[in-house]
Amino acid sequence: MTYTTLDKARALLVMRYPFWATIVLNTEIRIGAEFHGQPNPTACTDGRVIVINQAFLDTLTVPKTVFLLAHEAGHIAMHHALRVGSRNRELWNIAGDYALNWLLKEDGLEFIEGGLLDPKYSDSAEANYDKLLQAAKDGKLPQNGGIGADLIDPQLTEAEAQELTQRAQALVAQAATMARLQGKLSAGLERMVGEILSPRLPWQDMLREFMVSVIQIDESWARRNRRYETYMPNRFSTALDSVGVIVDTSGSIGGEELTTMLAEVRAIAETTCPAVMNIMCADSCVLTDQTIEAGEEFKVEVKGGGGTDMREPLAKMAEHAPRVVILLTDGYTPWPDCEPDYPLIVCCTTDAPVPVGRVVRI
Repeated sequence: MTYTTLDKARALLVMRYPFWATIVLNTEIRIGAEFHGQPNPTACTDGRVIVINQAFLDTLTVPKTVFLLAHEAGHIAMHHALRVGSRNRELWNIAGDYALNWLLKEDGLEFIEGGLLDPKYSDSAEANYDKLLQAAKDGKLPQNGGIGADLIDPQLTEAEAQELTQRAQALVAQAATMARLQGKLSAGLERMVGEILSPRLPWQDMLREFMVSVIQIDESWARRNRRYETYMPNRFSTALDSVGVIVDTSGSIGGEELTTMLAEVRAIAETTCPAVMNIMCADSCVLTDQTIEAGEEFKVEVKGGGGTDMREPLAKMAEHAPRVVILLTDGYTPWPDCEPDYPLIVCCTTDAPVPVGRVVRI
């Protein structure tokens, strides 16, 4: 039997890098020179599938193929294809590549020359993006453009994106368990796993990603970047026409948590400037259902203290047909069996499992 470079790379991943191996072995790998109608000179992913150009693969040794597979698996694990938001897609791809390559290099994988590697950009994709955006404005973008754009827009609905995110999180949890059992989960990987499974992103970032995918954004494109042949956005509107907010006021919510939640509700109003906010307070049932329009006094009527069941308020909120709903809870509640009919962001004050929506820990 003849083993290909790809076969040998998979075997080496299993022996030395169980975290990356778990993700790679649970991901479909295709060979092709294009994907979603776009050229694929090296390798790419849409968060579901890894596609590798055979001509590029033929130039790599087995250890470098291991790096390539782990790199694309990292994009899947970190949801990079789904987290572009209002950012420039090309610059976001570069920011993610920098973050992943540094992590893989630290993990002992053999780097592919020509890729993006710089200690200046060894932070998260979000932090790297902010640095790159500033460098672009200053005309000081790094000269090394890497070995090709490898993040493909998966073109998913909000429900499909949520399902894909949850699948990736489950895969990361499985991969981390396998690596820990073998004593091969490095500090860098441990940190990355924590950020994926218990993200500490501001809800504003989650909302921004939603706005770009569902509603039109008023962007002002100022000046062209000649190296990347694109334009950098200066600003975007943060106005939404309607936002639904559900506040968990059950007996399990302490005074400090409730104060935090109400502060977040006010911040949502101030940041998104919605035309209408529908605000519910609920414990095991809906206790208050307020509608606050733009320009009206912002005052939330708080009632609660009983048991917890967020299924009723989540179902009732659909009557308002909101563009997005934000649920603030401690997570200790029965959950619906499927995603609601609207995009849902769950801001959770604990590490309780949350099986629906996009989850952010506050």
